[in-house]
Amino acid sequence: MDFAPRLSEKRPDFNLRAGMNIPECRALLMPMTLEAGFALFDPFFSELRYPHDLKKCGVSQDYKVVLDVLIACLQPFVSKE
Repeated sequence: MDFAPRLSEKRPDFNLRAGMNIPECRALLMPMTLEAGFALFDPFFSELRYPHDLKKCGVSQDYKVVLDVLIACLQPFVSKE
């Protein structure tokens, strides 16, 4: 996924190395960086571009919680227009 690294290059206040620690995640190793969190979803975006069976990722409540945190980190950079 190119979006997060590109945003980090353009906006120094968006730090991909920032950590997140989500205690309710039991299946994912915590703490993890934002970069590692975004990397979790690379197979999903690959699937959208090149449809095939997903073999490299699981879907669980833990992924939802990580995605919620990542979206919250992106919110300050989203245009309100």
